[in-house]
Amino acid sequence: MEKFEALFGGKKDDKMPASPEKEMEEVFELQKAAELKKEIGEITIGRGLESLEIFELKEVLNKYKQIEMSLGISSEKKIEGTAQEQTDMAKEVMGEEFFGFQEVEKAFGIRISPEDVPEIPFSREELERAKELSQFLVLRSDKAPDGKPLTLQKINEILKGKVSDGSKLLYSDDGKGEIKSDAWYKSEDFIKDETPRLSWALVSKEVIPNSTGKNYLQQTEEMLNYLKNQVFSARGGSALGGKGEIPVIYQEAIDEFEKEKGEIEKLMFSDWKEAAEKLSNLKIN
Repeated sequence: MEKFEALFGGKKDDKMPASPEKEMEEVFELQKAAELKKEIGEITIGRGLESLEIFELKEVLNKYKQIEMSLGISSEKKIEGTAQEQTDMAKEVMGEEFFGFQEVEKAFGIRISPEDVPEIPFSREELERAKELSQFLVLRSDKAPDGKPLTLQKINEILKGKVSDGSKLLYSDDGKGEIKSDAWYKSEDFIKDETPRLSWALVSKEVIPNSTGKNYLQQTEEMLNYLKNQVFSARGGSALGGKGEIPVIYQEAIDEFEKEKGEIEKLMFSDWKEAAEKLSNLKIN
């Protein structure tokens, strides 16, 4: 409601000021909502809803839904209650496919205080659909046990280069949690700098079908096919898209990929680094 009032007018409150990171995030969300409001005005051009074509009404509705999401006032019912109540509900739905702060501590030795656990951003229906798709709900951490950023390099160090079945986590590990000097990725940002956010995520247990043995562009295309034909299929009902409809935020990502695919494919043969950068910057990624 605070974000809604900030965009459309309203009284201020006496709450404690937010952190700089939180303020930047809210500014971004407000800018996005304001831009969407402008786009709605460009569609309607002063006309009433009764004067709009069906496709225009759908577009306006989708943009209003995006505004709700940006402002955190979505009408879609998420799991409510305290952090513990949300956790209990999620555990009830997901069963063994649930990995919360206790499971994170068991796996990595990372202690996350219950009061720091973020809200679960999914509805019960979304979780039920995720379980049907053999996904699991996992709490991601951004910090290692020593308080340092939880990079892939740090994870490899914590696990001493091995996963639960004894196999290597990374192929160029020295067997003790250090990455060999000849590893092509040793100095790349994705392994030494990038970290997840402290957040909940729904993750597939298995590799996406037909995605192995392919380059990144082809794998991204298979990921989009998976979204269209599995996650947001008509069989999924209204839980994740409304009678099989793909949410507008995903449709925009799909449209962008289709538009840029040809150029990226050409770049792969002339400048693979630029191709990789353009691909990683697409909305779907």
